[in-house]
Amino acid sequence: MDIDSYLPFEGKVILRNKKAKIVSVRMPRWINKTKVALQRGGRKESPTWSGRNLVCTDLASDEVITISFPVQERIEKAILYDTRYTFRFRGNTVVNVQ
Repeated sequence: MDIDSYLPFEGKVILRNKKAKIVSVRMPRWINKTKVALQRGGRKESPTWSGRNLVCTDLASDEVITISFPVQERIEKAILYDTRYTFRFRGNTVVNVQ
C-alpha cells in the first residue's frame, strides 16, 4: 500500500493498493466521522466504521482509495518557563508559534 497524505494543509489521504484485500485506517479524534468522504476507484462510497477506524474490504489490486475530510484548526495558549506562547494547530500539527 502506498500512502499519500496531504495533511496538515488539506484533509485528504490517498491509498494506492498493491495486494491488500482489507484496509483499516485509524482516523484522529478531531475528525468528524459524518464529514468524511470516501472514493474507491473514482466512485463515491459510504464509509464503513469500526470505532475510529475506516474499513474498506474486498479491495482489488491497484485500487485507489481517496479519503477526504475537513481539517480542524484551533488555537491553544500556554505558559512555559514564564513565557506566554500561542500555538496554532491544523489537525494535530503545530503550524505557527508566537
